[in-house]
Amino acid sequence: MIIIRSLIFNILFLLLSTIIALFLFPFLISRSATLIIASYWAKTILFLLKIICGVVIKINEKEKIKTKGVIFAIRHE
Repeated sequence: MIIIRSLIFNILFLLLSTIIALFLFPFLISRSATLIIASYWAKTILFLLKIICGVVIKINEKEKIKTKGVIFAIRHE
């Protein structure tokens, strides 16, 4: 079952990334448009990971995260 879910996620990931690369590339000239497109892409990928693969993202101590200049070190388990 995990192979099928991984395959479905990878197909959707590649499809979404290809669509963004081919059709939204002209909008990536401005910084604001690039940030908006990247934000929606990332939220969509995280949603697909949650729904299809069952990945749960947990953030501890959100109040310690600064608003700018942050590097995230992710612990994989």
